Amino acid sequence: MKKVVLLLMVFCSSILFAQNKKFETEYKQKGELVEVTIYYEDGKIKEKGYYKNKKLHGEWNKFDKDGVKITKAFYTNGKKTGTWIFLSEGKLIEFVYEEHRIAVVTELKNGHVAIK
Repeated sequence: MKKVVLLLMVFCSSILFAQNKKFETEYKQKGELVEVTIYYEDGKIKEKGYYKNKKLHGEWNKFDKDGVKITKAFYTNGKKTGTWIFLSEGKLIEFVYEEHRIAVVTELKNGHVAIK
């Protein structure tokens, strides 16, 4: 009987611990890059991207609380580069960066709005 009670206590405490787990930021080394994943309190991904030499580098994505990608951005050694796409109020907005400055802004019109 003591073993059953002990097992039940361990099981209940592990459930309580799992429910109180804070989802914050996770770092994973991937070659010369560090993959960063930032979570909402409910455990869903909020942001995901990379650092190189402590600077934003490569693709960086942001998600809303429903898991829908709302931003797709690119960095090179901490500077904004390439084509960025934002989902805002049901519209896709595209920013093109040249020499780390906005060169072109376009509102993309489409029947189905999504960022891939």
